[in-house]
Amino acid sequence: MNGSVNFFAGYVSGVLCSDGKIVWNEKYGNYAISLETMTKELADLFLNNLTRVIEKRPRVGKHKRIVGGSIVHMNTVTVYGKKIIENFMNRWGLRCGKRDWVVPRLCWNDKEFRRGFLRGFFDGSGSVSSVIRSSGGKRIKERALRIYSINRKGLSVLKELLLTESIKSILYASGDCYVIKIGGKTRMRLFKETVGFGLTHKKQRLEEALLPLTLSGNEVVV
Repeated sequence: MNGSVNFFAGYVSGVLCSDGKIVWNEKYGNYAISLETMTKELADLFLNNLTRVIEKRPRVGKHKRIVGGSIVHMNTVTVYGKKIIENFMNRWGLRCGKRDWVVPRLCWNDKEFRRGFLRGFFDGSGSVSSVIRSSGGKRIKERALRIYSINRKGLSVLKELLLTESIKSILYASGDCYVIKIGGKTRMRLFKETVGFGLTHKKQRLEEALLPLTLSGNEVVV
């Protein structure tokens, strides 16, 4: 894997904010960095980046969980240790949790960390859509990248962070969640060139979305 320590740490931080957690429970002496995901490739990428910024080897495991009434296989990556977690948080300025995650300060003055953070965040919870619509007798291809979160304040800062890479987006409410949307071919191509995805299936989905208007491939036609 090519990259700097700051990029690796940024990636880990982005995944933790979007899809992972830090456990800091002094009462029970439980301290951990943890990711649980159905996507094995995300678990592997997280593990590979994490091992480049901490000295202890994380634990890797699998277990079953009921999601939506169905049994799914989850992949876990966990590292324990108060000193390790404390050093990681202090060095990289990380705070996470579904409602409480914040964009680390280092994102604003270190390009490698920032791009790692954005890639990790979008790998964790970003999605790509591509829809062909009929309008006025013409076919139009609508493309978008989206991030969903219940943390409006965090998304608002993330929106400003994207602007440091010249990527414009909009922030809006959707039910109980908030959404960042990067719409249009030009902005999505810029995202691909400056941030990009680490996950193979998201890379492929983005490539398909950027293709010229066509009825082939995996576009949704309405």
